Amino acid sequence: MQPPHTAYPATESALRAALADAPLDRASFRRPLTRCALARCHGTCCSEGVYLNAEVAATLRNLLRREAERFRSLGMERPEEAVVEEVEDGVRSVRTALMPRPFRARVPDYPAHFPETACAFLLDDARCALQVLAEDRQLHPWHYKPLACWLHPVSLSPEGIRLHDAASDPYPGGWTSRTPCGQTEPCGRPALEVLGAELEFLGGVLGRDLLAAPDDRADAQARRAP
Repeated sequence: MQPPHTAYPATESALRAALADAPLDRASFRRPLTRCALARCHGTCCSEGVYLNAEVAATLRNLLRREAERFRSLGMERPEEAVVEEVEDGVRSVRTALMPRPFRARVPDYPAHFPETACAFLLDDARCALQVLAEDRQLHPWHYKPLACWLHPVSLSPEGIRLHDAASDPYPGGWTSRTPCGQTEPCGRPALEVLGAELEFLGGVLGRDLLAAPDDRADAQARRAP
């Protein structure tokens, strides 16, 4: 069993099982992007927070209790309320709490259908409190961040690992393709390069080299075969 890359070993194990045969949609990663710049987006992708599975929710709640003073020092006024439960149509879910945030005054061309709220872990300077804490503790920056946060704008399903564009974006009005880090930038570089760190880290979690060329993967599989 491989050692966990994050604070969420059970989540990693489930992800490896679910995506064991999921192909990387290399064509979708040819779209040109530019690397996210907090001074430009102010954390736009954090505007809806993130839903959490049981392991991530429990781990974050424990972390919030243990590191409450550090979170307060970063500007989180009520860290104990950063993870909340919701019930909608009889279905209970757990997510990061949302706080008001004046995105329209800060982000040029902020999409009209995006909310003016922010994840409770988004600091005033647009950094993530979970990432800051991990770096404080000399861990990987994404050690405590939920998968959907550090992986954005990449989408995962058993059918494939891909980057949605405006035509395929499943969110009404567009989400992945409308956040600054997911927008097509004609003068940018291929997403496979821009998102190389995310894909490399995901590959580590999955136990696969996602960035290797298809021929390289076939050769590696042949060498491992009995």
